[in-house]
Amino acid sequence: MNEELQVFISDWDGTLFNSRQLAYGLVKVIFEEYGIKEVPTIEVYLRDVSSNYMESFWWKHGVPRETTADDLNKIRKRYFDEHWNKAKLYLGARELLDYLKQHSIRAAIVSAEVHEILEKRLSDFGLNPFFDYVRGDANNRKETVIAALDYFGVRAEHAIYLDDMFEPLNSVKDTGIIRMAITHGNHPKERLLEAKPDFVVGSLYEVIATLQKESWLR
Repeated sequence: MNEELQVFISDWDGTLFNSRQLAYGLVKVIFEEYGIKEVPTIEVYLRDVSSNYMESFWWKHGVPRETTADDLNKIRKRYFDEHWNKAKLYLGARELLDYLKQHSIRAAIVSAEVHEILEKRLSDFGLNPFFDYVRGDANNRKETVIAALDYFGVRAEHAIYLDDMFEPLNSVKDTGIIRMAITHGNHPKERLLEAKPDFVVGSLYEVIATLQKESWLR
């Protein structure tokens, strides 16, 4: 591994953590709680959900405009706590984190997940020792990624950012960070390609293979 790669920054949900079916179960619960009979399909959910999820999905599909993200997060926390066993890490997640640790590449998570919930999930999976920096509530992904780089004291060209969604990948484009899109999560490959990432991978095992074969000198 070329020593030029110093930091690996990853999204959480949809990237390392597979909560797709759990998340769609939550959609059904929330629509039922608000008395909305027409529930979007999982395909519509995956198409419309974004970092600006209140606007792009919930309000768009009938949840009252006065509803806040905090209102939905209360329901979400209750539902996820009750159905936690339905969510798993994506295959290759532990192997990737082991690989980073073995090669002294520092790891970070930046996620729109509520910080308290993110910390609990990492603890539940026993992943805390793998991460040097954890930041939840990261709705402005560009600012959060820049903050992570500042924390590590590294230039953007010595770091990778991995995500499964168009908006975060596109928002960090002008930071100079190496952007890697993964297609097993929320957004399809065609959508991810619109962000013009440096690499596109289909699995976390492919992330490892890419790290092994690429030269990171620029």
